[in-house]
Amino acid sequence: MNDCIAIFGAVKEEIAGIKRAMDISDRVRLGKTDAWPGKWGGQNIVLVRSGVGKQRAEDSTLQVIDYFQPKALISAGYAGAVHPELNVGDLVIADIPTEKSKSWERIETIRAKTESLLAQTGTLPITVRRADKPVTLTITGEPACRSRFEIGEGGRAVADGHRVVIGPEFAGIDYSDPLLAAVLGHEFAHNILRHREWFDANGGRKQNTVRLTEREADRLMPWLLANAGFDPVAGAHFFERWGPRHGGWIFRARSHDGWDERAEFILAEIPLIEAQLAQGDGADWADWATGFRREELPGKDLAGR
Repeated sequence: MNDCIAIFGAVKEEIAGIKRAMDISDRVRLGKTDAWPGKWGGQNIVLVRSGVGKQRAEDSTLQVIDYFQPKALISAGYAGAVHPELNVGDLVIADIPTEKSKSWERIETIRAKTESLLAQTGTLPITVRRADKPVTLTITGEPACRSRFEIGEGGRAVADGHRVVIGPEFAGIDYSDPLLAAVLGHEFAHNILRHREWFDANGGRKQNTVRLTEREADRLMPWLLANAGFDPVAGAHFFERWGPRHGGWIFRARSHDGWDERAEFILAEIPLIEAQLAQGDGADWADWATGFRREELPGKDLAGR
């Protein structure tokens, strides 16, 4: 099919419309890549679901080129705009100079520059090309979450003090939204509680202190779930589903409480959360800053912790 065009999307939702519209002749499995050759609008195409992450994108591209020898590649997917004056079809021009050669390094340079400008001026100028003419728009920064949430690689969910990163192969990524929110809430809690900073100030990660920080993140997680509109008990339900299947892994490590203990710590927070929500005139916000008890970590404390 060397006269075909290969169209790539990372997840099924991004390619669903094309898949419904095309006449599929086959399904081909290339490693972890799914490909559907066929016709769309009279053109031979190969529709590809690559999976999420730059490694999956690279692997699927090489596999499709080797197997189908397409004459062209198209990467399609979702994108969002943060300015009401941006129109569908606008071309955003990135003019931040960088000597970085790899795509992720360039993206990281742009992200750092963006955060720096917003921190300094509170605004971010962007230029788009509209009808072959450059148009400059100004984005005004808004207070937001103190962590970025990203899809990474592999099968882990981690927090580094600034980001929460979950891999596409993480075993709970296909769980229901409340259970997945519990995972993200646990990692987000690490950043809110500044655990990475605390480790840096106290000689690194040690088994006993890791256990305490993991417990603290577990206990804060249902507060965050409640404030995000989820049932805070979902945190315990996550461990009840995950634990029996993965009990020999991280949930039984000496650096973590057992999965059943973790569920119990979460359930112990529920009455405190409910009491917070019951206060005042129908408040829908559980004020963890006043109602949540911090773990007593040995060593040097952080200012403002």
